[in-house]
This record gives sequence, C-alpha cells and structure tokens, in this order.
Amino acid sequence: MKLSVKGLMFASGIGWALIALVMGVLNMIFEGYGEAYLNVLAAPFPWYEATGNIVNLIIGIVWTLVVGGICGIIFALLYNAFAGTGKKKKKAAPKRAAAKRPAAKKKKPAAKKKKPAAKKKKPAAKKKKPAAKKKKPAAKKKTASKKKR
Repeated sequence: MKLSVKGLMFASGIGWALIALVMGVLNMIFEGYGEAYLNVLAAPFPWYEATGNIVNLIIGIVWTLVVGGICGIIFALLYNAFAGTGKKKKKAAPKRAAAKRPAAKKKKPAAKKKKPAAKKKKPAAKKKKPAAKKKKPAAKKKTASKKKR
C-alpha cells in the first residue's frame, strides 16, 4: 500500500497544530496546565515562549503546523521507499499448464430459424378494360350571395 505524501503532510501538520492549540488554550484557562509540554514546544521553535498569551499561542500553532507537515512528508516518503511501493510493477501470476485446465465447453450456435416460404401468387386473370369513360360535365360553382339586413 502506498501512502499519499500530500495527505499525510496535511494530516500530521493539522494534528500537531490542534494539539498545540488545545494545550495553549487550556494553559490560558487553567494556569500551569500542560506547562511542561509547552516548554518542550518552546525549545526548538524560535519566537515561541510558553507564557500563556495569545500572540505566543498563534506563533506556536504556526510552527507546529509547519513542522508537523514536514515530518508527515518525511514519514510518507520513507514509508513508500521501504515498503517497496515505488514505481515497480507487479509480476503477473504464472499460468497453469493447459493439461490441468478443465476443457472449456463450447456452446453450439443457435440454429437459425427459417422463414416460412412465401406463397406464390397466381397471376391475376386479365381484367377486361372498361369501355371508354364518359366525361361528366363540369359542375357549376355555387356562390353564396350576401344578403343585406
């Protein structure tokens, strides 16, 4: 399994920053709470002092966010390097011998349905031609006359 470098960077950075925030807020509410932890944070980070004021708390959160992100990147890269999940491709599983495989059953193709033979039509008997048609006289068009009221 390969670790996401970006995902672990954000997760560890935010995790460390949240711990520093909670400890700093609790130290401001209850004097002396978590003072030993905050003094440990103050040692490697410049400009951060465990005094219990808001400015120092913000500086501590920013530093823990940055250092936590860097540690997450280093951890993910080392894990991916030692776990062997680099760009190596997995080998395909060896194929079994053909003699050991069960014979594949072949499906018979479905028989095509034959269409029933079309009935042959007998040629129609010759029709007698009717006598010459008489032309009808053209009908007169009726126009409606408008009546005035």
